Amino acid sequence: MNQGLKHLHDLDIVHRDIKLQNILFKDCQKMDTLKISDFGFACKKSEILYINPRCGTPGYTAPEVFSQPCKYDEKVDIYSAGIVFYNILTFKNPFGNLENISDLIKLNINGDYNETHLENTKLNNPLAYDLLTQMLQKESNNRISAYECLNHPYFKSHQKGDFIKEMIQIKRKFKKQKAINKRTKKEMVTYK
Repeated sequence: MNQGLKHLHDLDIVHRDIKLQNILFKDCQKMDTLKISDFGFACKKSEILYINPRCGTPGYTAPEVFSQPCKYDEKVDIYSAGIVFYNILTFKNPFGNLENISDLIKLNINGDYNETHLENTKLNNPLAYDLLTQMLQKESNNRISAYECLNHPYFKSHQKGDFIKEMIQIKRKFKKQKAINKRTKKEMVTYK
């Protein structure tokens, strides 16, 4: 995903709607290559002022899109990719499961993502935690670039394909924990 973003940014293109639903596997069997899709909001950086400056998906959108709609750059994609990374690492939504869009946008504008879900990541994978916190910096000038993401020690410490394997292992652990939680919940209902 970051390679795709770096390529877009090198071409002076801002995607402006990076989210889980727009990141696809090229081949679902191999699961080794990701593709970025849905370029409906994409534009040249120089055109942001003229082409719907306030766009994206709430919950994935960088704070500056709301607060400075005509003054943002390609780093909005990095923030959104950070939200995707958060989802992958924790299987949680960083802003909770809010039904009220106004509350979601308020949290989004303030960059108030839930750090509680990141405690396991911080302990078990400090490099992933470090990368994520650099991607989710509220101030875009403090946020890491796509190039810096690719050169971050987290990716440097993984061979090609290791990241996908790691995500599959995390997903298996998550499914196992979900089954345990479901069983425990059932037992607690029976216990009453």
